[in-house]
Amino acid sequence: MPDIETPEELETFNTTTPQYPYSSIGAFYKSLRDGISAAGVENFPWTTTNQLQVWSDLKQTFPEVISSYDDAVTVINVITEQGEGKSMSVVPLPPFVREQFPIPPEYQLQDPGDPSRQNSYSHFGRFVDIKNNPLPDVYPILADPTPERAAAQTAAIQVLQHDFASLIASLTTTWVSGADLELSLMDALLQDAVNCWQTGAIPQWIKQ
Repeated sequence: MPDIETPEELETFNTTTPQYPYSSIGAFYKSLRDGISAAGVENFPWTTTNQLQVWSDLKQTFPEVISSYDDAVTVINVITEQGEGKSMSVVPLPPFVREQFPIPPEYQLQDPGDPSRQNSYSHFGRFVDIKNNPLPDVYPILADPTPERAAAQTAAIQVLQHDFASLIASLTTTWVSGADLELSLMDALLQDAVNCWQTGAIPQWIKQ
């Protein structure tokens, strides 16, 4: 399980040591917020230069553009809750299930393309769900494929690399001009990777 999004209530080691200065996303952002307070909120300009609002057409209950300390605190809460789930006054015991790690409604992403099963539970809850489900099909790597299979491997890898390059280009355009991000490219990459495995090839995201 990725430790970075493990809820703080489940941590067992000393987070004050140099080896573990930040044990989670929440701990990192808490330190950032404490640092801003210590330096003085009034010493930060809170300008919106180089900020983009990606989900401008959606009615989010939280800001995307940070123009004040209050905005920053709200977004920190959003990031923490979406990653770890809501704070738990009664800490659950394993075996965990995703329902134990919900995101409070006010911090959920209101994206019609993100079904309720996805936007209702924290990232940690989703990882729990993956862990609790059977492993997907696996495919052997073919070190010495037939010419026909080798051609299929090459074709699958080329499609993956093309779609990955398109995603990077879309991300770059979004951050440079504010254009909408083509989220469908992310979904395509998942199937592209599966297609590579099915041919017996290891996915290669960037052309060598």
